[in-house]
Amino acid sequence: MDRTRKLWAALVVGAFLVPFTVAAVPSPATDGGWFWPFMSYPMYSEARRPGDVARLHELRARECDAAGAPGRSVTVGEHDIPIRIFRFWRLLVNATEGTPAAAEQARQRLVPMVTKSLPRTCRIEIWERSYVIGEQGLEDRYPPWRQVVTWPVAGQPEPEARR
Repeated sequence: MDRTRKLWAALVVGAFLVPFTVAAVPSPATDGGWFWPFMSYPMYSEARRPGDVARLHELRARECDAAGAPGRSVTVGEHDIPIRIFRFWRLLVNATEGTPAAAEQARQRLVPMVTKSLPRTCRIEIWERSYVIGEQGLEDRYPPWRQVVTWPVAGQPEPEARR
């Protein structure tokens, strides 16, 4: 091959590769100063500083007998109902920390899934554990659980409130 043909071949290949390279390697100006392959999002958790609060949520279903007397409380995990794990956790966060519309949407999604898996459920509860980050780590390694959300299930007798 003579030099002219080699030059044309290199130009054609380069013309095809440049747009793909631009698409695959984002510019620091458009991606907030991050360089590929380092992405501009946290992988699995956020950085925590002293004074921050990390919250752990737990979904529980309260079973009741025919008279409506409260029975045992069953912890419901993402494997007990047909939902992906990250959607499950997002619904719990929306129900406890989100807007009223997001909380209602979480209720509409979670209540049918839980009652389908546990048909004797008369009340669904979300419990929360709040971990406060201190200078040397957690201030309390075992904070108490507290109930933050209660949803009665339609068609079931409402259990007596225990306070």
